[in-house]
Amino acid sequence: MSETSEYRRGHARSASHAPVGPVPPLVSAMKPGHTRAHSQGQITHQPGHKRTNSRTEFTLPPGHQDRASGRGHQRNVSRTTSHEGYRRGHSRQVSNAESVYTIRKMKVPLMSRLIFWRRNGENDTRTRRVIVPNHDKLHISWDEHPNRGYATNEVSTTKYTLLTFLPKNLWEQFHRFANLYFLFIVFLNWVPAINAFGKELAIIPVVFVLGVTLVKDVYEDYRRWKSDRRVNDSSCLVFDGEKKCYKHGTWSQIRVGDIIKIHCNDLIPADTVLLNSSNANGSCYIETRNLDGENNLKQRSIPRDLRSQLGQFRPEEFNSSIECEQPTTKIYQFHGTMLLPSSERLPISTDNLLLRNCVLKNTDWIEGFVVYAGSDSKAMLNHGGQRYKRSNLEERMNTDVIWCVLLLIVLCIIGAVCSGWWLSLYDYTRVPFLVLDPKKTEKGLELVPGTDPNPAYQSFLSFWTFVIVLQVMIPLSLYVTIEITKLAQIYYIHKDPDLKDEMTGKETECRALNITEELGQVQYIFSDKTGTLTENNMIFRRCFVNGRDYNHPPTKHENKLQGDERPKIYPNHHLLNEIQNAEMQLFRSRSNISVEFRNHPSRTINFFTALAVCNTVVVAKGAHQFPDSNNEDDSLTGLSIIEENGDVVPSVVSQPSDLSIKSASSVDSASSTSCLMQDKPPIRRHLPGFHRIPFPNRPKNLNFSSVRKATMLNFFSNRALSPIPSQVDSPDSSPRAKPWSWFSTLSYSEQREEETPSPVISSSEEREPLVYEAESPDELALVDAATGYNVRLVNRCPTSLTVCCQDGTYVHYEILFVLPFDSSRKRMSIILRDSSSGKIVVYTKGADSAMFPRLIAVRTIDEQIIAKTQIQVDNYAKLGLRTLVIARRNLSKNEYDKWFREHLMAEMAVERREAAISESFSQIEANLELLGATGVEDKLQKLVPETINSLRQAGIVMWVLTGDKQETAINIAYSCSLFSENMEILVISGRGKEAVGASIKSHLETIQREQRDLSTTKVPERSQSNRQSSNSYEGVSPDATFQNSICSTAPSMKGLVVEGSALTFILDQRCQLQYSFLELTQHCSAVLCCRTTPLQKAILVKVVKQKLKKRTLAIGDGANDVSMIQTADVGVGISGLEGMQAVMASDFAIPKFRMLNKLILVHGHWCYDRLARMVQYFFYKNTSFVLVIFWYQIYCGFSASTMMDQLYLMFFNLFFTALPPMAMGILDQDAPAEVLTNNPRLYLYGRESRGYRMWHYWINTVDAVFQSLVIFFVAYLAYNNSKVDIWEFGTCVTTTCVFVMNFHIALDFKTWTTYHVASILISIVAFFGFALTYSAVCSQCYGVPNPYWVTQVAMSSKEYWLTAGLTTVLALLPRVIIKVLLTTCSPSDIEKAAIEHKFFLDHSTCNTS
Repeated sequence: MSETSEYRRGHARSASHAPVGPVPPLVSAMKPGHTRAHSQGQITHQPGHKRTNSRTEFTLPPGHQDRASGRGHQRNVSRTTSHEGYRRGHSRQVSNAESVYTIRKMKVPLMSRLIFWRRNGENDTRTRRVIVPNHDKLHISWDEHPNRGYATNEVSTTKYTLLTFLPKNLWEQFHRFANLYFLFIVFLNWVPAINAFGKELAIIPVVFVLGVTLVKDVYEDYRRWKSDRRVNDSSCLVFDGEKKCYKHGTWSQIRVGDIIKIHCNDLIPADTVLLNSSNANGSCYIETRNLDGENNLKQRSIPRDLRSQLGQFRPEEFNSSIECEQPTTKIYQFHGTMLLPSSERLPISTDNLLLRNCVLKNTDWIEGFVVYAGSDSKAMLNHGGQRYKRSNLEERMNTDVIWCVLLLIVLCIIGAVCSGWWLSLYDYTRVPFLVLDPKKTEKGLELVPGTDPNPAYQSFLSFWTFVIVLQVMIPLSLYVTIEITKLAQIYYIHKDPDLKDEMTGKETECRALNITEELGQVQYIFSDKTGTLTENNMIFRRCFVNGRDYNHPPTKHENKLQGDERPKIYPNHHLLNEIQNAEMQLFRSRSNISVEFRNHPSRTINFFTALAVCNTVVVAKGAHQFPDSNNEDDSLTGLSIIEENGDVVPSVVSQPSDLSIKSASSVDSASSTSCLMQDKPPIRRHLPGFHRIPFPNRPKNLNFSSVRKATMLNFFSNRALSPIPSQVDSPDSSPRAKPWSWFSTLSYSEQREEETPSPVISSSEEREPLVYEAESPDELALVDAATGYNVRLVNRCPTSLTVCCQDGTYVHYEILFVLPFDSSRKRMSIILRDSSSGKIVVYTKGADSAMFPRLIAVRTIDEQIIAKTQIQVDNYAKLGLRTLVIARRNLSKNEYDKWFREHLMAEMAVERREAAISESFSQIEANLELLGATGVEDKLQKLVPETINSLRQAGIVMWVLTGDKQETAINIAYSCSLFSENMEILVISGRGKEAVGASIKSHLETIQREQRDLSTTKVPERSQSNRQSSNSYEGVSPDATFQNSICSTAPSMKGLVVEGSALTFILDQRCQLQYSFLELTQHCSAVLCCRTTPLQKAILVKVVKQKLKKRTLAIGDGANDVSMIQTADVGVGISGLEGMQAVMASDFAIPKFRMLNKLILVHGHWCYDRLARMVQYFFYKNTSFVLVIFWYQIYCGFSASTMMDQLYLMFFNLFFTALPPMAMGILDQDAPAEVLTNNPRLYLYGRESRGYRMWHYWINTVDAVFQSLVIFFVAYLAYNNSKVDIWEFGTCVTTTCVFVMNFHIALDFKTWTTYHVASILISIVAFFGFALTYSAVCSQCYGVPNPYWVTQVAMSSKEYWLTAGLTTVLALLPRVIIKVLLTTCSPSDIEKAAIEHKFFLDHSTCNTS
């Protein structure tokens, strides 16, 4: 293969698929700044904000570092913390072939695992690694082998061993403050001078809480161990250098430097450089679904010129070494060099690398050389940590825990001071409640030295004793209860049938287990557009070719499509005639017939050729098979596929004997995309089995009638959008209309047998229809359109592609180079060479802003067409269509050779390599000839306008961040109800700092002027209306959303549109425009940002979250949304058609955008309300119980004695009052789902955090003080001057506490179910059952006072029951009265809506009956 014919292909998503020349030594560039990813998970380290060659580039926050072997990484984004090792949180799923536990690492030595608190040692500082074949060094022992220092392929996710389990698990659990605090209490209780309880009993609560977590960790680690064993024991073929053959081994036995053999549909066990393939051209296809969630196939091939250098590959003869970079997290970037025995160096790149966990597809087998294994593989490095997000409610709760600690210290100080004061009032030998040990001496009774009841000393001891006695003040059980409650909440979210897409079977997935309540507090939503608000199922609607606009209106069949089924393309008969005329004109020109061209005849033909070839579409012979769709993990995938539909599909395998075309099946029977005509020079041929038929003026079966529609918002109206009339066809108007396939053009002869004989096709010539697999729906729509006009991409190989033209001939192109799409260039190009004529041509497609400056007009008419095309592209955008401009350029061989040499030099550059490559791309993508423009429709998903309208009514500010141009974005904004007709639209644009700043300033001055005018004319009326509606449900306005706004009341609703160029200056801190921009956004209820990059999306979320102190939610469906999703407080991924990258990075995953409505407004509201009330109840309950014990100290000299049995104190929170809070947190509903859905303004309750504020803690504390006084002193008065002892009195008080606190939460229940009732009854029955049993059987229990028959005696007296009943009523009466008055006189909005809903249901029931 010549140097100029080196293959250059790959996927437009990844920069690493760009051409790779000889690779220079890498230079470390680890510098601060935002890091950009070339593609999914791929990170570069360059200063500042860097643009790279990837359509799916996204940002990771500063501080994210590449991890070499053995090194963890830390990620600081949002309130997210990633740790070395393992922490709380949720793991990110990687491989469906393994298990949910995919955070793998290499096998750690035993001593390293024993010393688990030690950090890993220093890593290898070498920037390159040299790998030699293991079979070539058999004479060297492994201890001296050059590959000995590299990681093995054995992986381990287990956190513990049998030896380290208990100490390591306890080490992790005691990082929680509450656990550490109670451990301190346990040790404190073992001090003889201050112990308050039995030493053994004090351990019970801590052991219980730690034990629950320990059992959970054991189960999880056991699952990890089983998963590890299954993966490590997987079978593979490894080359044995001694026996000169492949032998079966396990994954764990693979080492760096081994040659392995992998068969079709097998997982790739390690990062492997491809050396040989069953395909004759040395290529293979892999599915990266387990790695990045994408279902489409990706091509990989052997290194360039490998076969020409080494000949036929034989493993035993392979003795070349590979020099490559150290392991990094850059999934789609790999640079290396193969050192041949002849001292020549062959460059290797990502095109030659097969990553671990990918699946080999459509290839019988491959042989490869292992370069990264185990923990060094890119898949493992990219998933080495868990994320943990802390919710706003949890932060509020932690603040209240601090208040509890302070209150506890205050009570302990008061008790200690009063204890010393009490002792100072008495002679040391007559101190009540203090047992002393005087000894007889010559002077009488004296105390032993050290036992003197010195008030100061005893006060010090009393302080620590009070800490032990009042330990219940810190809610240890609260943390366990919250974890269980959130798991149950997630379970019910999963089971909600409204959050499941019946069409695809996909369900909502909760990937974050600890922020369910955050869904109920969202204030800002940042949404992507394509695939999030729209279906991301692109449909070709319009094209502009040769100065004419051609329409392809929707058909009635499109409404019947299901799932990812693609609509059929009905060609425009005017454009079809244009193509036929162009063919005729070209035929006459080739025949030297004098003819005057009306338009450039080749432009129309080249336009559809560009649509067919300028892409990365993979052609398969059959539908790509995926794992069982019933599998839960597999259900969250999407695939873009086109299947050819036609009456007859002729075979391209069974070639007639007179054709010199080698069958694809004879080359490789297993590969569905093998190259045709690869052994002999490719030539143009007729379709096999067909006679050559000239094109008529128009086939009879395409006699469509026109449809006239006048509405401007109709995407496909007949009214022309340009001075040249639009050509419209309506396929539905003709009963004979049918999809126009490549065969349809020929089969028209069936209608005209007298003119042309009908083609005869034998059954042997029929074959399975072709299937197109595209990385993006845009490319699929364009290939679909080309296919509809008989330009079919029938085959694609790494080095060539084949196109079937309109006249039924094959054209074979050699792929010289692929210039991938990236967000900086905003275009993609492919360089082809026609194998029959040798002509070299560049086809380019891209955004209008990136294409029009690069066009050249050869003739005067070209200038007119360019101007008309630009106008038409703008009109397409106004109709909401996604636009692309198509162009081409002819190259001479010398031009290409010169450019290629310069490009190789750019690739080998050490400094400014990316900039040099970008400049090289710009040189070849210049002086382009315009072919035309396309308009592709991306329909809105169902109920998107209704969903956005509900969210805006809920007071949530909607921001839509899209990469579309301004006209397209604004049209979609109106369609999806982001903007309304009565909304004033403000636009920020500008190409410089001054222009952008002036635009913002002008808008702010206008708004301030309007507010001043409004305040002088309508202040009295507005104030009065506000007062009247302040407590009214109807008066809740969406404008109240902006709590911290600089001026929260705008005179009218406003929407803001920000152009991408202006956003660049706004987000640049050096321009100092952020504060004025944020001030302006406070006056707008919706914001639309156009032409945004993934980095800008993330920065916008970060700025709003940090500077406005707002709780944010980001939702997207693609890899370009990952950074935005991770930056937001809540990240939501949509399992759409752009892979699973967004889902993997999200906290919640939903199938459709419309489900966000119920997820937030219903489940989010419920989760927040339930947890807020549950947490407040815990603080009330613990405070009340502690104060009951504290009041008793008044009558025991503040000696820290208790009247309750020690086991009652230990079990009160764990068993006697544990179930009702869980019932509240899991099942309670303050309003039905219908009420919350129909009244979005009720979301204000959670959005403004009304359910849990600082003053709620102090109100509950006051209530706890009152109830504790009633509980203790009513019992004290009832038993005053009686003969009951301290334990009988304490039993009565404990019983009253159980009654009061269980009935207290019963008053807080908003709904009553069987579970609510059962939780209270079980708690009360559990107390009496334990008390009776404990008093009956525990007469000589170790470590506790004798409780024998105390409960039975207490319950036999009428004072016991009367006291318990009267105390319960008196303690709860004020709360009942206040709740009744508030509900009657000033009900909340939620209570009003719930009452109205119940009244409506009752009224409907009465009418029905």
